[in-house]
Parts: sequence; structure tokens; C-alpha cells
Amino acid sequence: MTTIAYRNGVMAADSFVIGDGVVYGNSIKITKNKNGDICGGSGTLCILERFQKWFQDGEMGDCPKLIGEDDASAQIIVVRVDGRIQEFSKNGVFTYEDTPYVVVGSGGDIALGAMHAGASSYDAVRAAMHHDTRTGGPIRTLRLGRD
Repeated sequence: MTTIAYRNGVMAADSFVIGDGVVYGNSIKITKNKNGDICGGSGTLCILERFQKWFQDGEMGDCPKLIGEDDASAQIIVVRVDGRIQEFSKNGVFTYEDTPYVVVGSGGDIALGAMHAGASSYDAVRAAMHHDTRTGGPIRTLRLGRD
């Protein structure tokens, strides 16, 4: 899994790639589109990468399925420059209303608690790394909006 956290215009993500208790390396799990929207996700990487390509290409056509064989799935947060925060999952799309921060992933509960205590998105992922065995590697961040 992984940990994705968003607060105050910044999304942070760990980079671990693991499966069945084995660390395979690192990957980029957050991206930005040409509008300056950002997205990050946890779960099966090939499903996440399909979604990210669709997201970067302007979200043309239907949203990719977020569930694959053997119940493999991904859970994705999209933050729009207009302030909307959406969560995409195998069950559909949910739009958050009036929330200062959001998380997904195996370390999400830890990150959520850290942000409740005032942590930035980066520090929330760092807290998850200390307590969740499925969160690790370099932490990457992206800022909302065009560069």
C-alpha cells in the first residue's frame, strides 16, 4: 500500500512498492495535470498508473476501472485548483465537502491523526512511515496549481 496526504495545497506521498511483504523498490504515486490539479493514489500500481495517464491526458472518456483481477484495486485522491477534493475508488467517486485535509492508504489513519494535531501533509506521511510497515521510501510532494 502507501500513504497519501493532502493539506493546504500540498499533496505528499511515500514511494514504497511492496507486495506480499517484499519491498520491490520505489515509484512515483502523485502527479499533476496541465490545469494544475493534483492526484495521488494507493493500491495496485498498474491500476494507479492507468488512472494517472487518464488524469494527465485530460480525463477524456470513461474513468478507468479501479478494480482488477483478484480484487486488486486502487484508491485515488484528486484535488482540483477550484478547491474540490474527490476520492475515486472501486465503488465510485466521492466529493468531500468542507474538509481541511484528506488521506488514503494503509497509513491513512496515522496520517489523519497527525494532521488533526497540526502536521503538514509531508509530516503526516513521515509519521505514517514510523508506524505503518507498508509506508516507506522517499517522500514526494506536489503543490496545487500551475508551476
